[in-house]
Amino acid sequence: KWLKEAGKEEVSNKVFEETVKVASHVLHGYRFDDFDHIEILNQSDGKALKVSRNDLEEFRSKKMSFEDILTRSQNG
Repeated sequence: KWLKEAGKEEVSNKVFEETVKVASHVLHGYRFDDFDHIEILNQSDGKALKVSRNDLEEFRSKKMSFEDILTRSQNG
C-alpha cells in the first residue's frame, strides 16, 4: 500500500535500503571483505549509492542507520 502513496524518491530510497541490507548480510555471511566499497545503481533513474566496507558493516550491525549512509554518500 505504501508503494502507491510514496513518491519516487521515497521508493528509490527504500529499494536502496533493502539492497544494502541484503548485500551486507550476504557479504558478511560469506566472510568476503576484499573490497573497498559497493556501488548500487538504480537503472530507472540513474542514481547510484556508494557504500564503504566499514559503513556496510556498521549498518549490518545496526550501529549506523540507512539515513547516515545516505548522508555520507551525498557528502562524498
